[in-house]
Amino acid sequence: MAVSVLHRLFVSGSDRSCDKWHRDYIIKDVDEISLHHLYRAMTFWGEAVANQREKTPFAPRCTKNLIEENLFYEHRDLFTGLDFVFFDTTSIYFEGAGGAMIGQRGYIKDHRPDLNQMTIDQKK
Repeated sequence: MAVSVLHRLFVSGSDRSCDKWHRDYIIKDVDEISLHHLYRAMTFWGEAVANQREKTPFAPRCTKNLIEENLFYEHRDLFTGLDFVFFDTTSIYFEGAGGAMIGQRGYIKDHRPDLNQMTIDQKK
């Protein structure tokens, strides 16, 4: 949904905050969108796809992965390199014993102070 993309580009936040946010702006064709629609759209993006051949050990491949990969392949060419990648590091946390060695307690937007978290930082 375009309104979800706009929301994440300008202010970020949950689907609930997107539902409140879009009411303060004039955005074409979104007057009838409700929180229920936003939840359903996000569910669609997260649906697991049938072919799990290239999945990571952390999560199944989903519709969103296929769309992102197809966009990447469509817009690259033989002479274009990959200069940078955007990666959201705002909510990386460990469940179970996995983060005992590299994670530590702290504040995350998922409100899980009981879990170890880590921030990915690139240093040159």
